[in-house]
Amino acid sequence: MAFNDDSFIREVNEELRSDQMKGAWRRFGRYLIALAVLIVLGTVGYKVYQYWDDNASSSTGDQFLAAMKLADENKNDEALAALDKLEKEGHGAYPVLARMRAATVLAATALLTTSLRNWRDDPALYRPLSLTCVAASILCLGLGTVRPAPLALAVALVVLFSVPWLFAVAHKLIHQDSPDLEPD
Repeated sequence: MAFNDDSFIREVNEELRSDQMKGAWRRFGRYLIALAVLIVLGTVGYKVYQYWDDNASSSTGDQFLAAMKLADENKNDEALAALDKLEKEGHGAYPVLARMRAATVLAATALLTTSLRNWRDDPALYRPLSLTCVAASILCLGLGTVRPAPLALAVALVVLFSVPWLFAVAHKLIHQDSPDLEPD
Protein backbone atom coordinates (compact mmCIF):
# COMPACT_ATOMS: atom_id res chain seq x y z
CA MET A 1 0.00 0.00 0.00
CA ALA A 2 2.86 2.37 0.71
CA PHE A 3 3.89 1.98 -2.86
CA ASN A 4 0.54 3.23 -4.15
CA ASP A 5 0.58 6.21 -1.78
CA ASP A 6 3.97 7.37 -3.06
CA SER A 7 2.88 7.20 -6.68
CA PHE A 8 -0.34 9.00 -5.83
CA ILE A 9 1.60 11.82 -4.09
CA ARG A 10 4.00 12.03 -7.02
CA GLU A 11 1.09 12.31 -9.44
CA VAL A 12 -0.51 15.04 -7.39
CA ASN A 13 2.81 16.94 -7.19
CA GLU A 14 3.26 16.67 -10.96
CA GLU A 15 -0.30 17.85 -11.51
CA LEU A 16 0.28 20.82 -9.19
CA ARG A 17 3.52 21.75 -10.98
CA SER A 18 1.79 21.44 -14.32
CA ASP A 19 -1.05 23.70 -13.16
CA GLN A 20 1.46 26.23 -11.82
CA MET A 21 3.37 26.22 -15.13
CA LYS A 22 0.14 26.65 -17.11
CA GLY A 23 -0.84 29.54 -14.85
CA ALA A 24 2.57 31.16 -15.20
CA TRP A 25 2.45 30.67 -18.98
CA ARG A 26 -1.04 32.21 -19.18
CA ARG A 27 0.16 35.10 -17.06
CA PHE A 28 3.61 35.74 -18.57
CA GLY A 29 3.52 33.84 -21.89
CA ARG A 30 2.79 36.81 -24.14
CA TYR A 31 5.57 38.82 -22.44
CA LEU A 32 8.05 36.02 -23.06
CA ILE A 33 6.96 35.76 -26.69
CA ALA A 34 7.21 39.55 -27.10
CA LEU A 35 10.70 39.47 -25.52
CA ALA A 36 11.81 36.69 -27.89
CA VAL A 37 10.42 38.60 -30.91
CA LEU A 38 12.17 41.78 -29.76
CA ILE A 39 15.47 39.94 -29.38
CA VAL A 40 15.16 38.47 -32.89
CA LEU A 41 14.13 41.82 -34.42
CA GLY A 42 16.92 43.63 -32.55
CA THR A 43 19.49 41.15 -33.81
CA VAL A 44 18.20 41.43 -37.38
CA GLY A 45 18.21 45.24 -37.16
CA TYR A 46 21.76 45.28 -35.79
CA LYS A 47 23.02 42.96 -38.54
CA VAL A 48 21.31 45.09 -41.22
CA TYR A 49 22.92 48.23 -39.75
CA GLN A 50 26.33 46.52 -39.68
CA TYR A 51 25.92 45.54 -43.34
CA TRP A 52 24.90 49.08 -44.32
CA ASP A 53 27.73 50.63 -42.29
CA ASP A 54 30.34 48.29 -43.80
CA ASN A 55 29.15 49.03 -47.35
CA ALA A 56 29.05 52.78 -46.76
CA SER A 57 32.51 52.76 -45.16
CA SER A 58 33.91 50.63 -47.96
CA SER A 59 32.48 52.90 -50.64
CA THR A 60 33.75 56.03 -48.91
CA GLY A 61 37.14 54.40 -48.39
CA ASP A 62 37.39 53.62 -52.10
CA GLN A 63 36.53 57.24 -52.93
CA PHE A 64 39.17 58.45 -50.45
CA LEU A 65 41.82 56.20 -51.99
CA ALA A 66 40.91 57.48 -55.45
CA ALA A 67 41.29 61.08 -54.20
CA MET A 68 44.64 60.19 -52.61
CA LYS A 69 45.80 58.70 -55.90
CA LEU A 70 44.82 61.90 -57.71
CA ALA A 71 46.77 63.93 -55.15
CA ASP A 72 49.80 61.67 -55.54
CA GLU A 73 49.63 62.12 -59.32
CA ASN A 74 49.68 65.93 -58.80
CA LYS A 75 46.16 66.34 -60.17
CA ASN A 76 45.47 68.78 -57.38
CA ASP A 77 42.28 70.38 -58.72
CA GLU A 78 40.62 67.00 -59.28
CA ALA A 79 41.89 65.74 -55.91
CA LEU A 80 40.54 68.81 -54.11
CA ALA A 81 37.15 68.40 -55.79
CA ALA A 82 36.99 64.72 -54.79
CA LEU A 83 38.11 65.50 -51.24
CA ASP A 84 35.54 68.29 -50.96
CA LYS A 85 32.79 65.89 -52.06
CA LEU A 86 34.00 63.34 -49.51
CA GLU A 87 34.02 66.00 -46.80
CA LYS A 88 30.37 66.77 -47.50
CA GLU A 89 29.01 63.28 -48.27
CA GLY A 90 31.51 60.93 -46.62
CA HIS A 91 30.75 58.31 -43.99
CA GLY A 92 32.45 57.68 -40.66
CA ALA A 93 35.75 59.42 -40.07
CA TYR A 94 36.43 59.96 -43.77
CA PRO A 95 35.10 63.56 -43.84
CA VAL A 96 37.73 64.52 -41.24
CA LEU A 97 40.46 62.68 -43.15
CA ALA A 98 39.34 64.34 -46.38
CA ARG A 99 39.48 67.78 -44.76
CA MET A 100 43.02 67.13 -43.46
CA ARG A 101 44.24 65.74 -46.79
CA ALA A 102 42.69 68.70 -48.66
CA ALA A 103 44.57 71.06 -46.35
CA THR A 104 47.77 69.15 -47.08
CA VAL A 105 47.20 69.35 -50.85
CA LEU A 106 46.44 73.07 -50.63
CA ALA A 107 49.51 73.72 -48.46
CA ALA A 108 51.79 71.73 -50.77
CA THR A 109 50.42 73.51 -53.84
CA ALA A 110 50.81 76.94 -52.26
CA LEU A 111 54.29 76.14 -50.92
CA LEU A 112 55.47 74.79 -54.27
CA THR A 113 54.05 77.75 -56.19
CA THR A 114 55.51 80.29 -53.77
CA SER A 115 58.81 78.45 -53.58
CA LEU A 116 59.20 78.29 -57.37
CA ARG A 117 58.27 81.96 -57.72
CA ASN A 118 60.84 82.93 -55.08
CA TRP A 119 63.50 80.72 -56.61
CA ARG A 120 62.92 82.42 -59.93
CA ASP A 121 63.08 85.86 -58.26
CA ASP A 122 65.97 85.14 -55.88
CA PRO A 123 68.04 82.00 -56.62
CA ALA A 124 70.52 82.90 -53.87
CA LEU A 125 67.83 82.07 -51.32
CA TYR A 126 68.26 78.36 -52.03
CA ARG A 127 72.05 78.35 -52.29
CA PRO A 128 72.74 77.41 -48.60
CA LEU A 129 70.52 74.35 -48.80
CA SER A 130 72.00 73.19 -52.07
CA LEU A 131 75.54 73.62 -50.69
CA THR A 132 74.59 71.61 -47.58
CA CYS A 133 73.18 68.83 -49.75
CA VAL A 134 76.32 68.78 -51.91
CA ALA A 135 78.54 68.66 -48.82
CA ALA A 136 76.51 65.80 -47.35
CA SER A 137 76.69 63.91 -50.66
CA ILE A 138 80.48 64.33 -50.81
CA LEU A 139 80.72 63.19 -47.19
CA CYS A 140 78.67 60.07 -47.99
CA LEU A 141 80.80 59.26 -51.02
CA GLY A 142 84.02 59.96 -49.13
CA LEU A 143 83.13 57.76 -46.16
CA GLY A 144 81.44 55.09 -48.22
CA THR A 145 77.74 54.38 -48.14
CA VAL A 146 78.14 50.66 -47.54
CA ARG A 147 77.90 51.32 -43.83
CA PRO A 148 74.71 52.93 -42.52
CA ALA A 149 76.48 55.17 -39.99
CA PRO A 150 77.96 57.64 -42.56
CA LEU A 151 74.63 57.83 -44.36
CA ALA A 152 72.83 58.58 -41.10
CA LEU A 153 75.47 61.20 -40.27
CA ALA A 154 75.01 62.86 -43.66
CA VAL A 155 71.23 62.92 -43.29
CA ALA A 156 71.60 64.37 -39.79
CA LEU A 157 73.94 67.07 -41.14
CA VAL A 158 71.47 67.98 -43.89
CA VAL A 159 68.66 68.27 -41.36
CA LEU A 160 70.82 70.18 -38.88
CA PHE A 161 72.09 72.70 -41.42
CA SER A 162 68.70 73.02 -43.11
CA VAL A 163 66.82 74.20 -40.02
CA PRO A 164 68.17 77.79 -40.00
CA TRP A 165 67.70 78.00 -43.75
CA LEU A 166 64.09 76.82 -43.43
CA PHE A 167 63.39 79.49 -40.82
CA ALA A 168 64.99 82.16 -43.01
CA VAL A 169 62.97 81.10 -46.07
CA ALA A 170 59.76 80.88 -44.05
CA HIS A 171 60.37 84.34 -42.59
CA LYS A 172 61.02 85.76 -46.04
CA LEU A 173 57.95 84.06 -47.52
CA ILE A 174 55.71 85.27 -44.71
CA HIS A 175 56.91 88.86 -44.79
CA GLN A 176 57.34 89.33 -48.54
CA ASP A 177 53.74 90.33 -49.24
CA SER A 178 53.20 92.48 -46.16
CA PRO A 179 55.37 95.62 -46.34
CA ASP A 180 53.90 97.00 -43.10
CA LEU A 181 55.51 94.16 -41.12
CA GLU A 182 59.04 94.77 -42.40
CA PRO A 183 61.34 96.85 -40.21
CA ASP A 184 62.03 100.43 -41.28
